[in-house]
Amino acid sequence: MLEVPEQLGSCTGLVPIGNGTMGTVFRAHHTGLDRDVAIKVLDPKLNGRDPVLLKRFVRETGLLKRIQDPNVVGIVEAGQDGIYAFAVMELVAGKSLKQLKNEEPGQRFDVPTATYYLSQIAKGLEAVHRCGIVHRDLKPENVMVDTSGIAKIADFGLARGSDSPQLTRNDEVVGTPQYMAPESITQGEVDGRADLYALGITAFELLTGSTPFNEGGVMAVVQAQVQDAPPMLQDLVPDVPVALAELVHKLLEKDPDDRLPDAASAAQAFGAFAAARPPHTPTPEVRLFGVRMPSWEEFFLIRLLSSYQLVPLHLLIDALADWRIQGAQTPFLTYLLRNQQSIDDATAARAQAAARQGLIDLRNRISAAQLQTLAPEVEVNLELLPQGQQLSLSLVEGGRLSREKGQQLDQRVNQVLRKAVDRAVATACGEAIPYEPLVKLEAKLSDPEFEALIRRVFRALITQLPG
Repeated sequence: MLEVPEQLGSCTGLVPIGNGTMGTVFRAHHTGLDRDVAIKVLDPKLNGRDPVLLKRFVRETGLLKRIQDPNVVGIVEAGQDGIYAFAVMELVAGKSLKQLKNEEPGQRFDVPTATYYLSQIAKGLEAVHRCGIVHRDLKPENVMVDTSGIAKIADFGLARGSDSPQLTRNDEVVGTPQYMAPESITQGEVDGRADLYALGITAFELLTGSTPFNEGGVMAVVQAQVQDAPPMLQDLVPDVPVALAELVHKLLEKDPDDRLPDAASAAQAFGAFAAARPPHTPTPEVRLFGVRMPSWEEFFLIRLLSSYQLVPLHLLIDALADWRIQGAQTPFLTYLLRNQQSIDDATAARAQAAARQGLIDLRNRISAAQLQTLAPEVEVNLELLPQGQQLSLSLVEGGRLSREKGQQLDQRVNQVLRKAVDRAVATACGEAIPYEPLVKLEAKLSDPEFEALIRRVFRALITQLPG
């Protein structure tokens, strides 16, 4: 994570939420727009290695501002403040496509779900390519699904315009090997058909649970992308329709000329198999100050498992701490089932559903309270809201709130939850440790001290959840 000032341009209160390919992404408040945004800050060290990178970053972010499409994360502005170049973009409340996939049984989607997202991604690519831009790093991690179920292409750190110098340095190929088109490896020069190849890899992953070329190190994967035919999709997932399997393999042709001609064709082709309604309307996650942490839904799950005496709370907290240390790459429930024999799959599924409902209920109560100032003319009765329905989404779909107001409502709920986290951290610090955000405490404290603090934070957050 980069160390940055408290303010960059019009953005204040920067809090890290993730690392990108070329820098760090922060959540911040844009004083001019009076709303929360995401701001991607370029690592200043890159400027020394590539003198033209800074100018190219700002110029090409300006190109991205031209894209106004619901399936692409919107770019607000680009700028420079001292040594820091940055791009300000729409803050998407929701989950990445990779997160949603990993939460499914077998870590894969059924056909209607996968093709719903693939069609939306292709529509986003159509808008990107129409502006003369190639994304170059399309993958499930770089697609966000917002609270209304819309998939949005994000993280344009490697994108470039059709007339821009290629983004390779010192013969180093830039991108994610598992998703790279053969021509980007052998030639460097690519067009939008390289993104279509990455769309094919993404389709293969969403339908099977893994990418077609993933064995061995980086060089083995790169060589396979250039030389090897992918496994037959229907051999891995027999219930995939023949026409869909043929479509995916068409996108995975080694020669760009043999793929579909454009993203619009891919969107139409995937749309023929797609679900009619959004398969997911994910509850926004509120992460804790950039430190690798569980979601609120996982905290609800732990409280449920403990309150029903399925697993003692202290053992759940120990497991949560171990899960965090080991990288938190799989959902906590998946990790727990692998290591805890006292929970069967059926019980775990019921607990997961109850935890999600508990979080939705909490967010809805906060939303109802926030509406009194955000939109006092809108009256709500939570008792009439169908189970599992998010209040903000219900009001937007019913035409009682604009989409912008719905997003503002979700952001206000996130702010309330972040304040609850802030109080939990302050409580855990007590008098022994001067309070600071967790990401700074992690850098200052020894590993044993920080892990003990994290356990206290976990307990404070779990015990304050409503019953």
